[in-house]
Amino acid sequence: EEIVNGLHIAGQAHGPERIRGEDFLHQFDHVFWFGDLNYRVDMGNHGTEKEYKKVVRMAQDEDERYELQDHDQLRKQIHAKSVMCDFEEGAIDFAPTYRMLKGKEGYSNKKHQNPSYCDRVLWRSLPGAAPQMYQTLYSSAPSLNQSDHRPVLASFAMNAKEPFIAR
Repeated sequence: EEIVNGLHIAGQAHGPERIRGEDFLHQFDHVFWFGDLNYRVDMGNHGTEKEYKKVVRMAQDEDERYELQDHDQLRKQIHAKSVMCDFEEGAIDFAPTYRMLKGKEGYSNKKHQNPSYCDRVLWRSLPGAAPQMYQTLYSSAPSLNQSDHRPVLASFAMNAKEPFIAR
């Protein structure tokens, strides 16, 4: 709420007036929110060597990594409707993208920070607009390794509707 209330958006599509705060979420059929949201995987002992090693092992196992999502802070808070209300996220079918080694494969052990899904793509559609759009891809790009984050990517298919033009 604090972030949304601090938004100030100006543009020709909306005339000279600025869109402020919560109005932003209700001015468009679809709103995409993406980037490093900084939420972590926390199994109850975050910051300990034991939990770090367990999470790394699970992250590297394609069958076990899905269980990490049960411990994802963002998913828990969205489910509890305490953040990002009415936003959706596609199924995560990739390994955690944060706290990676720079320039090579593997997870970095800085203060036993668990590998996590910090980088996310979320969306919100106004009522009635949702059937017009669906996600076709949600993945990561692990070979782009210049940072301690691996980029995530998403694509969507959308049926564009004809704009309303007042005459």
